[in-house]
Amino acid sequence: MPRTLPNPAPPSTQWRAMAYDRTRGETVLFGGSTGAGETWTFDGTDWALVGTDGPPPRSRHAMAWDPDRRAVLLFGGVDRDGRHLRDLWAWDGTGWTLLSDSGPDPRGGASAAFVPALGRIVVFGGFAGTSVFADTWNWRAPLVEFVQQPSNLAVDLGETIVLEAATEAVRGVNFRWIKDGAALEDSARVIGSRTPTLTIDGASAGDAGVYRLEADGLTGEALSDAAIVTIVACPGDVTGDGIADFADYVEFQALLDAGESSTDLDASGGPNAADLVAFDVAAAAGCE
Repeated sequence: MPRTLPNPAPPSTQWRAMAYDRTRGETVLFGGSTGAGETWTFDGTDWALVGTDGPPPRSRHAMAWDPDRRAVLLFGGVDRDGRHLRDLWAWDGTGWTLLSDSGPDPRGGASAAFVPALGRIVVFGGFAGTSVFADTWNWRAPLVEFVQQPSNLAVDLGETIVLEAATEAVRGVNFRWIKDGAALEDSARVIGSRTPTLTIDGASAGDAGVYRLEADGLTGEALSDAAIVTIVACPGDVTGDGIADFADYVEFQALLDAGESSTDLDASGGPNAADLVAFDVAAAAGCE
């Protein structure tokens, strides 16, 4: 017997497109010859209207699942005024992101599929007016770009480690902090291992190492510069020989003059004369 679809359900129309979202286990449907630019999902039991913004309303577009981006991609189509389109959008389960508005000639009726061997979405064919296309295009997202890199840190034993980085795009990007090549996980001491800001309370000797932030999302993937975290058991011992003496003063002064962030002992946001005073106090306390 024919299955009766639950209410609500997408309105009747034609020339819409859909693709299966493997990450979220649902089918994503968009557009059609009538109606607004609605995004619907179907989980195998129920339909849900999940968006009315994003790509402009259209029909005869192409959609395909991109496992590398963990997103459904939508390409081209024909808008309500009969204009042919060539924009590329990505649905990440919560919203649409415009990825590109250049490349193939504007068209409707194209076909799209992800090719694992290439790691790219491939678009073939389509039409625009009386023109029929037989060309093949592929698209791969550019790399995520870091606009802020994590900085080297020298942290006193028992203090708090805070590492920060930032990418140009935040929406749809998955972050993961890595220490000495191994992924970190949140715990009672570790907070934000999957965010751009990592905090580690109560620094111990085992927290020393090389930290990087992985960013992977709709616009590609990237790895931040390395940030070296040093745990200082004796704040006055800059040279690491186990004692606080004049050699440490000379070394600290050189680092301060060079503007090294590790000399910001007063946490003012940058090295200054007050840091030298703070170092004198630490060196006077010695190493016990």
